[in-house]
Amino acid sequence: ESARGQLRRTLECLAICEPSVGYCQGMNHVAATLLLFAPEAEAFAMLLHLVRVVLPAGWFGATLAAPAAEARVLAELISKSD
Repeated sequence: ESARGQLRRTLECLAICEPSVGYCQGMNHVAATLLLFAPEAEAFAMLLHLVRVVLPAGWFGATLAAPAAEARVLAELISKSD
């Protein structure tokens, strides 16, 4: 079984289960990391849990406003730690 096939199926299943989220750039990194440590079905379940429960609503939204805001906060914190 190819890793690329597992990644594609994991992301396609997420897009089917969460059509309001679909696929967003960056999801592949999260899914690929999960697939390194878990079988495909478990990696999918963990990714689905992240999207539905752990991450704030809209994290993988069309505007990517949530991760952009967190990046700005992180940059501000880093600049203050120097």
